[in-house]
Amino acid sequence: MSVDQSIKPQLTIQSITVIQKYAVFILLGGFCIFEILCFYFGNAPFVFIAFSGFLAVLFFIILLIRHNAQTMFSGILYAIILLQFVLRHNIIFLAITTSVLFFPVIYIFSKTLPYRINLPTKLATLLLFIGFFSSLFYQWCNSNYPFDLLLGKYDFFFFAEILTYYSVYLLMKVKILTLHKTFRALIASGILFACYIVFAYWRRHELGNIFFERLGNSIDINPNLISSYLELILPLSVFTGIFEKNILYKIAWIASACLLTFIILLCNSRGSLLGLSLLVGYLILSIKRTRFRMIIIGLSLLGIFIFGPIYYNRLTHPSFLDLLSNAGRLKLLKTAVIVIKENHYVFGIGMNNFSLMKFHYGFPSSFDFSRSMSSHNQYMEIWLGWGFPALLGWIIYFCGTGILLIRKSISSSLFPFKMACFFSLVFFITHGLVDSIIASPELMLYPFVILGCCQYLIALEPETNNELAYNGK
Repeated sequence: MSVDQSIKPQLTIQSITVIQKYAVFILLGGFCIFEILCFYFGNAPFVFIAFSGFLAVLFFIILLIRHNAQTMFSGILYAIILLQFVLRHNIIFLAITTSVLFFPVIYIFSKTLPYRINLPTKLATLLLFIGFFSSLFYQWCNSNYPFDLLLGKYDFFFFAEILTYYSVYLLMKVKILTLHKTFRALIASGILFACYIVFAYWRRHELGNIFFERLGNSIDINPNLISSYLELILPLSVFTGIFEKNILYKIAWIASACLLTFIILLCNSRGSLLGLSLLVGYLILSIKRTRFRMIIIGLSLLGIFIFGPIYYNRLTHPSFLDLLSNAGRLKLLKTAVIVIKENHYVFGIGMNNFSLMKFHYGFPSSFDFSRSMSSHNQYMEIWLGWGFPALLGWIIYFCGTGILLIRKSISSSLFPFKMACFFSLVFFITHGLVDSIIASPELMLYPFVILGCCQYLIALEPETNNELAYNGK
């Protein structure tokens, strides 16, 4: 059922539906969190967080009055998706973008909707909240850790990312965001970041090192973060390019997919191999056109010829630094198991707190002078952070969504969106076995945006499914 555009905002007590109450709850909760951040940490960046939250409230109140400002609003959201990771070092920009994504719900429900929107994955979200509050209460009662360590900024950012996921889903349901424009913003963000990497190498006069090191080392960007980010974008570019009808757009998307693949391989991240193998294998087996299939096989063989020896040598003849890295990862996992066991396998110690607390459990400080290493396993990080209930919720979020999405019967016009979202989840799930991006909130924005797209596709009714068409616009 489509939204009746003739319906005007009716901001009365009688017009507030159950789902609108969720919007009010999210708005008030979000603003309270920003105020707590400001008071709790007491430094300048978080003052800007609270201030940006206040500005976001005023901005969306204006949108309530000027409900024809939808185009401007959606443009801001697409710009956030485009620029978030490139400007990742600017905490003020991160604060503002988080605020803007935190509060869109107040505009969504300014209209009296002629239908009810059900929130997806409520059980998973409940498990995450149960894990957080039970772990916080347990540690507060039974540990000697200070409260400001147990309740840190990464917990708040994680809440914001969950609300970002729901915001994207709801914004798509009411047609403020669209799938193809969101995909374009995501793909453009990957291309922009690739250009940023080249610029950073040029600025430091290190262009000659791009092909002779793990990409990012000379510009102080973790290669695993680069590959984790671009892996989320790659399937969107691949499937958009394959199913694009406009020849110019098709060439642009496929060229961007080749560029992103090349950069991912330059990162020499072992966590990328499984996802890339699954994507290439699926394309070879599923594409019916012989010409496209041969092109993919040829490009794959070229990639194996160029990068195969590098990956093979790293796996079979690791350097001294690789041996140290492998030993450190093994020690991190053993220490993580000790922490989990001490907390009865149920409770956590706060999101990303393992990077600080691991030294109390026998981890040698010589392995981590910066005191920033995680367990290098995303699932272990969730378990360590918010406990076992949160781990179950996390698995339902991403693995459960992937299963529902691949089983969803969908029209041919939406098939590229379905497969692109599915393989983005595959990359995120598989890479999470050997790396974690929990401590990178600017990067965690993207899997939650894609999760919102997945749930939107899953929730499509058959008649809506048939009405939507992929036109490349």
